[in-house]
Amino acid sequence: MKHIDDYKLKRLREVKAVTVNRELAALRHLLFIAKKWKRFFGNNPVSESGLIKTESQRIRVLTFDEEDRLLANCSTHLLPILKTALMTGMRQGELLTLRWDDVNLENNLITVRAEISKSKKSRRIPISTTLRSLLLEQKMKTLKSGVVFVTHEGIPYSPKNHSALKRTFTTARKNARIENFTFHDTRHTSATRMAENGANIIAVKEILGHADIKTTMKYFHPDKSLHEAVEILGNLHKDRTQNRTQQIIEKEE
Repeated sequence: MKHIDDYKLKRLREVKAVTVNRELAALRHLLFIAKKWKRFFGNNPVSESGLIKTESQRIRVLTFDEEDRLLANCSTHLLPILKTALMTGMRQGELLTLRWDDVNLENNLITVRAEISKSKKSRRIPISTTLRSLLLEQKMKTLKSGVVFVTHEGIPYSPKNHSALKRTFTTARKNARIENFTFHDTRHTSATRMAENGANIIAVKEILGHADIKTTMKYFHPDKSLHEAVEILGNLHKDRTQNRTQQIIEKEE
């Protein structure tokens, strides 16, 4: 375990804690597999040492006013990408490598292939009526390229280099006078809006492709849910009391 502790201290001088935790998680999994295959014996030192405690991940949500300003400042090729991101919660990499073969406009489903998904598992995202109209218009422009979204030059984005989108997005954000907002925050925005408007937590988890429901739960507000739950009980009690009072009055009459 000491070697793991020493490794943490050494790596923290070079990279952020979240990066160290990713490396430790990978090592922990390798040791788990090794033990399973009887190539390693004893306790897992990474599990014993534990991951580095970090602050809660920031959640930046775009306001509707900010969204209007951002969309108004988008270039023609960025606009459909940004709108699709806000209506699906898809990651940047998933959007830029999305092919028309992945889009079923008859059944209104987008398939995120396992090879482009962070979880390495495929998932399906329903297409809303609004998004369907956008995709039909987009299809007329980019069908020949095979991919849904292209650069300002009309060519597919490089799978490993999305700098072209980053530059365009940064320009739009600055022109819209929006601070502290990244493209990935469109995902946080989508998740928060679904949660705040009554979407089922399991449905949100599946749409976003979270491996653990705990990740999805950060978009839901348990205190609000608890308050709503006891309000339901209070209203039921109030209704029953009013009904009994009414029955008594009617009886006396």
